[in-house]
Amino acid sequence: LRSPDGNPERLIGICLDVTGRKANEEGLLRTEKLAAAGRLAATVAHEINNPLEAVMNLVFLARNTDGDNRHLLDMADRELSRVSAIAKQTLGFYRDTSSPSDVSVSEVVDTVLETYTGKLQARGITVERSVDKDAVVHVRRGDLHQAIANLISNAIDASPVRGQLEVRVHRVEPGMVTIQIADEGAGIPAELAGRIFEPFFTTKKDVCTGLGLWVSKRLIEQLGGTISFDSDTNPHSPGTCFQIQIPVAGKQTADHPAAL
Repeated sequence: LRSPDGNPERLIGICLDVTGRKANEEGLLRTEKLAAAGRLAATVAHEINNPLEAVMNLVFLARNTDGDNRHLLDMADRELSRVSAIAKQTLGFYRDTSSPSDVSVSEVVDTVLETYTGKLQARGITVERSVDKDAVVHVRRGDLHQAIANLISNAIDASPVRGQLEVRVHRVEPGMVTIQIADEGAGIPAELAGRIFEPFFTTKKDVCTGLGLWVSKRLIEQLGGTISFDSDTNPHSPGTCFQIQIPVAGKQTADHPAAL
C-alpha cells in the first residue's frame, strides 16, 4: 500500500499451506500408477499369450509330424522373439531412471502401439503414422511413455470398430516437438470439455480411474510442455485430437516424482 505521494507505507502478505494438497496429489499419482500397472499387466499378458499359444502349437506339430521340421522351429523362434521384445519394452517402461536422457519420440510411440497391437486388431482399428524420426527430446522416458500410452489407450477406447487412429510426431521450430493423437470417436461434448483434465472425471463406465488425463497433463507440464485438444461431435465428422508440445531441451523440476 502506498501513500498519495507514492511512498510505500504497508506490505500485506498472504501465506497458504499447501502441504495437504500436495500430499493428496501424490496419493492420486500413486493410485494411478497402480491402475496403470494393472492395465499394462493385462495388456502384456494378452499380447504374450498369443505367441505362446502359437509356440505350443508349433512344438506339437514338430513332435507329431515326420520329416524336416526346421521351418516349424524357425516360426517358433520368431514367436519367442516377440515375447522377448514385449518383456523388454515393459521393463524399459518401468525402469526408474534418475536423470533425463535423449529420447526418440517415434520409438516411444512405436513401443506403445506395439503393446496395444492385440487391442487394435481385435477392434479392426487401423493406425496411420506420420512420424519424424529426428524428433528427439531430453526427458525421462518413462514419463513420456506414460503420457502417450494414456492418450493412445483413450483414443482406442473412443474409436468405433474398424475406425482409424492417427498419430503424428513432428519437430517444429523453435525447438519444439508436437505429438498429435486423433481418433474417430463420438467426440467430447462442449459442456464436458472444461472438465476433461480434472482428477476422477471420466465419461467411461467401469473401465478407468478417471486419472489418466490428469496425470498426463501433470507429467507433460513438468516436462516443460503443454497438452490441449480439439473435439467435434458432429455425427458426420466426429472425433477428438489431443496435442502435446514438448521443448526439445525438456525441463525437469526438483520436486518431480519418479517416473510412473
